[in-house]
Amino acid sequence: MLIKNKKEYSYQDCWNYFFSRKEINHQEYSKYDLLSILQVSSNKFWLNFTEKSLSEKCYSKICKNINKYLDKSYPIPYLINKVFFYGFFFCVKKGVFIPQIDTEVLIEKTLEITNRCWKNRKKLRILDIGTGCGNIAISLAKNKPNWKFVASDINKKALKVAKDNAEAHRLKNIEFVVSNLFDNIKGKFNIIISNPPYVNKDEYKDISSYVKQQPKISVVARNNGYFFYRKIFDQAHLFLTKKFLLIVEIGYQQAEKIIKLVIKYFSQAKVSVYPDREGRLRVVAIYRL
Repeated sequence: MLIKNKKEYSYQDCWNYFFSRKEINHQEYSKYDLLSILQVSSNKFWLNFTEKSLSEKCYSKICKNINKYLDKSYPIPYLINKVFFYGFFFCVKKGVFIPQIDTEVLIEKTLEITNRCWKNRKKLRILDIGTGCGNIAISLAKNKPNWKFVASDINKKALKVAKDNAEAHRLKNIEFVVSNLFDNIKGKFNIIISNPPYVNKDEYKDISSYVKQQPKISVVARNNGYFFYRKIFDQAHLFLTKKFLLIVEIGYQQAEKIIKLVIKYFSQAKVSVYPDREGRLRVVAIYRL
């Protein structure tokens, strides 16, 4: 009886398929996209480059994902249901906003300010508005296991993913709440943190297809992109302790108008603005410490 040999493929086959699909000008940049699709480290990729270790089924799925990525600018995190943020992996699914590297500055500045200004940092209570997959609350909780967190979102699918991420990271100090901003929030908080939608409708028309694959509700804001800042600033004082930090991510072109809103709603507080890794103003911290 003849036994038909199953065809197997290598990383080299994936490489050839990826770069044969169409001309790619930035091969070095695209190489890392391919590694992400393969979910393999650079070392493992090159050490096993020619080894025929991939089944036909696995190779077929990889090619399918490459096609979706190249043809539709389909986000790689949605292809592999995973994203790397602030040193941790998070599950993400279609319909849930994908964490961006710029938001890591929000985490860094929150930790920097609290470490500098709070002597008793063990009892802090934190509210994360619009938690998405939970990357902000979870990243902070991994660094500050004694803090107590409430992570809220109007998107129930996002909250389910966030809960799963918290369980994956073995965290028990985060409470997840379905809430439209402060609607279902109770109690006072030392810190309120948020990366709200801030893209206006005109900007959205010209935004990349990568972003348009993500939930529009997590990206676009009314009032020329300032709707959620106004809402948060208007209500936050009802939920903040006397000594507080309110810290938000902003669009790189929004700093001037955001500061005017801060002066309107927090005339007695101090404000600091911080750049992202590209030098663009990205984080606004409002505090009374």
